[in-house]
Amino acid sequence: SWIDRVFKRRQKNIMRIKNQIENLFDSVKDSCHCKLLDELKDISKDDVRNWFAGSGINISEAEKIAMIEKIFSDRALIPMSRIEVELEKIVEQYSRDKSGLH
Repeated sequence: SWIDRVFKRRQKNIMRIKNQIENLFDSVKDSCHCKLLDELKDISKDDVRNWFAGSGINISEAEKIAMIEKIFSDRALIPMSRIEVELEKIVEQYSRDKSGLH
């Protein structure tokens, strides 16, 4: 399917870029004290619950659960890039609600 082709192409691009970065790090490792980190892991519902705990967003536990369920639907894990977008929307909405702007 086209989704499989897009996913495979994305994976190839990620591996190509990772290899390029690894080669760059190898070439400067004696003069640059850096560490190459793995790609960010997928995020779980518990990760988002923990994020809420430190976010300063003061909403009820029921609202948090509803938001988490809306984001995850029936999935156990979601890529960090997707979660980042969803959490940004939550922060923006909370800020608008708190300031009275809609």
